[in-house]
Amino acid sequence: MYTCNIDNTHFFSDEGFIGEDGRYWEPRLKNPALLRTSLMDGFYAGSSTSDYGDVVLMNTDGNLYSLKNEILEGKRIEIYQDGSLMVDSIITGVSYQQSTMNLTIKDPSAILGEKLNGDVYLGNNVLPDGIEGGTNIMGNPKLKILGKVSNIAAILVNSSKLIYHCGGLPTKVRDKGAVLTFEAITGDLENYEPSAGSWASSGEYIRLGSSPVGTVTVDVHNSISNCVDVLKTVSNHFGFSLSEADRIYMNSVGVIGIDATTLSGLEIIDLICKSSFNNWYIIGQELKISSMESFSSQGYTASISKDDIINFSITKGSLGIGGVPTWKVSVSYDNLQSTQTDFLGIVGDNDRQRFSTKNRSVIVKDDSLKSSCQVSTEIVFNSCLNSSEQALILADRILQLGSKKLSTYSITVDSSV
Repeated sequence: MYTCNIDNTHFFSDEGFIGEDGRYWEPRLKNPALLRTSLMDGFYAGSSTSDYGDVVLMNTDGNLYSLKNEILEGKRIEIYQDGSLMVDSIITGVSYQQSTMNLTIKDPSAILGEKLNGDVYLGNNVLPDGIEGGTNIMGNPKLKILGKVSNIAAILVNSSKLIYHCGGLPTKVRDKGAVLTFEAITGDLENYEPSAGSWASSGEYIRLGSSPVGTVTVDVHNSISNCVDVLKTVSNHFGFSLSEADRIYMNSVGVIGIDATTLSGLEIIDLICKSSFNNWYIIGQELKISSMESFSSQGYTASISKDDIINFSITKGSLGIGGVPTWKVSVSYDNLQSTQTDFLGIVGDNDRQRFSTKNRSVIVKDDSLKSSCQVSTEIVFNSCLNSSEQALILADRILQLGSKKLSTYSITVDSSV
């Protein structure tokens, strides 16, 4: 054990070293961590899965027993290899075996299981003032919109002044499907009263100038709406960075839209990466992006000695559902936050059809594969994309990969390789 006087930090190494006091310290790090990383838990993209085993420290001399009364659980642990940070995580458990001390560590990406949105409506209005709603919405999660989303069912937060919350920056407001007139952006919405049939806004809130006759819905388009910018914002919220190379790679995807009111960071990042045909994983404090498509087109080579391989297997199949090739792919896009069927008479047929359907979709297919493979599957995927062009690109990529016969290789190697 080597203790630094800064914040009672303990250092352990797999090799002996000389400390600041000139004393030689015995190697104690027997096993830095058993890390298992698997490909995405889906047919073509999404999150890779990682499992961390215990960090095992040698305790043959019993000196580590001095730590048994120290609260290590919940403290940060960092693992470096050749000066590079490989694992940045939290200790979740400590146990002692006959000659070892075992530290159980948390998967760094586990924090992404928490909700992005922690805000709730307080429900403490004292009418006619306040924008936190009444007791009817007290404790409900506040609307949280990422990017561009249409037809959001606005939440009434002040019935006296007709103030609504829409979870993002409003661009268009409708009453029973009919578009209302935009009047102003104001810094004091509670004291600004729009004219009848109009609306004003302040941040994520709108105020109507007259009582609505039906459902109030809002289109939102936030300033941060491009795929890579939304991904960076969500990653940074949970303490992870996104490399410049990955930013450039993801930049071509375009505008996306997600109702993130109740979603976790993992669900959001997974949806973004699936919609852009990418795999993602965490190394240290960095979110990394990779593409199965690039592996398929460019190939990947590595040299591993047979003696280093612990286990090796090959599974024949496809990236289609259940390992069966896919002949047809349907991708939905431009998702609505809410749908409706009740409209004013002035609402046109196109808008009636649009707002009564959750989303639009594109379809690509390979009829020849359907005829040659009697058990070929259909894939239906709900993306967070906004344009039909991007949805078509995604559908084609899924089909090109999902229709092929592929092999999955699983290789377990010694961690020192």
